[in-house]
Amino acid sequence: MVLVLAGTAPLSAEPARELARDVARDVARAAGLDRWAEVKTIRFTFNAQLPDRTVTRTWTWHPQTQEVIQHGIDGPALSWKRSELAGASEDVKGADARFINDSYWLLFPFRMVWDTGCTLTLHEGEHEFPTGGGKGRKLTVTYNGGDGYTPGDAYDVFIGADNRLAAWVYRKGNAPEPTRISTWEDYRELGGLAIAHEHRGPGGFRVWFTDVSVE
Repeated sequence: MVLVLAGTAPLSAEPARELARDVARDVARAAGLDRWAEVKTIRFTFNAQLPDRTVTRTWTWHPQTQEVIQHGIDGPALSWKRSELAGASEDVKGADARFINDSYWLLFPFRMVWDTGCTLTLHEGEHEFPTGGGKGRKLTVTYNGGDGYTPGDAYDVFIGADNRLAAWVYRKGNAPEPTRISTWEDYRELGGLAIAHEHRGPGGFRVWFTDVSVE
């Protein structure tokens, strides 16, 4: 997802890149990274309000075994292991793409640390949240390939004083203009993880999570 505002020049050189990685780790830790190794199962329902319809998808994910289950709400019931996608059917590959989309909305603070195919750029100073309501640090995450289904996309994430994501700007294909702007709000503590359950953006756009559990 880059929204470049006056006075938001990125820091430069290797110390800046390491600082960006440190900030990403701080965000992940605020979301519960230190407890992640204990997580055996995450269940959640992803909901999205689009102009013409509402999307609802329910998932169960076992991170330690990489098994994913798509429950039969907005598609057939399927299960697979993400480590075995090479020989999977087209139905499974399509379901996996939807799972990646939905789980990124749920767990993006962790993805900034986990994903190896992205570049992190920290911007100087404080920046107004694009959704209003405050200022904080700005970190741009640009995908170069290797993770996810849409290499080339970029995300400008805005971080509050509590090290939690407050908002993000998605820029498809690293375009200069925003593709989607939305909040990160309604954080709830579940199984040692802090998960934002609500995302709102212009034009009535909304993504929200229900029936979230962490074991």
